[in-house]
Amino acid sequence: HVTLREARVVTRPVWDGRARIWGFVGWAEFGIRRDSPAEVRQALAVLCAFAPYAGAGRRTTHGLGLVRLLHAA
Repeated sequence: HVTLREARVVTRPVWDGRARIWGFVGWAEFGIRRDSPAEVRQALAVLCAFAPYAGAGRRTTHGLGLVRLLHAA
């Protein structure tokens, strides 16, 4: 039900004091199929709203995995 429309990302290393961790920075635009049921749309909206609080990926408790919602249609 979710499609990746466009993304601009680059990889970057981060030093955590013990090791170099590779991640990425940039942005991604996702879409929802028009024929997706209302329940799926609602669930995805809730997950998108929660993402800035939960983060994404590894080591979110160390400040990595920042998520910002730039636009919601």
